[in-house]
Amino acid sequence: MYGDLLFLEGAKPRVIKQSPLGRGAKGSFTEQWLRDRLFENPVALPFGAIDPSYERSVPICRELRTEAGPIDALFANEHGLLTVLECKLWRNPQARREVVGQVLDYARAMAAMSYEDLSRQVNAALRTEGNTLFDLLRRSHRELDEHTWVDQVSRNLSQGRFLFIVAGDGIQEGVVAITEQLQRGVGLRFHFGLVEVAVFNLD
Repeated sequence: MYGDLLFLEGAKPRVIKQSPLGRGAKGSFTEQWLRDRLFENPVALPFGAIDPSYERSVPICRELRTEAGPIDALFANEHGLLTVLECKLWRNPQARREVVGQVLDYARAMAAMSYEDLSRQVNAALRTEGNTLFDLLRRSHRELDEHTWVDQVSRNLSQGRFLFIVAGDGIQEGVVAITEQLQRGVGLRFHFGLVEVAVFNLD
């Protein structure tokens, strides 16, 4: 469990209390709110701690449409590796029941995509045209060669090589068993991580 934080500035430490996620008296820390904060601050996601190959991932878009439904957020890095982020508040019992099937469905849907399919859906999510997916990476990695990077993404898609991160407000008892179910559920090469998130209030 998370304890209170101490803000050590000045002579007197200041206690910073944890705020529960979900709808509460101090605001609505919903799944959408969590998704937007993590998308805007990717440094809060431990890409490299889960698999070093996924380090330096940058945000691409939110609400990317797939055959299995829209994914919360998509990230990519200079190696053509994609990360899918799904945000779940575990106080919602339905989230626990559905997360395994949802991740497997997304994995199959992503593996069935070509680069052109993915690029088209990125453009639809961002309301852009052209190769926006590559252009977003080139802002951070100007040395990237477009043809090489597109080939890398295409290869990783066809192999089902992705990182799926499920971020939520607590890793409840029994949820860790999700990883075992996922390993048995599909013959793709994706990695999976559960990330626990806490919010602390400065008021």
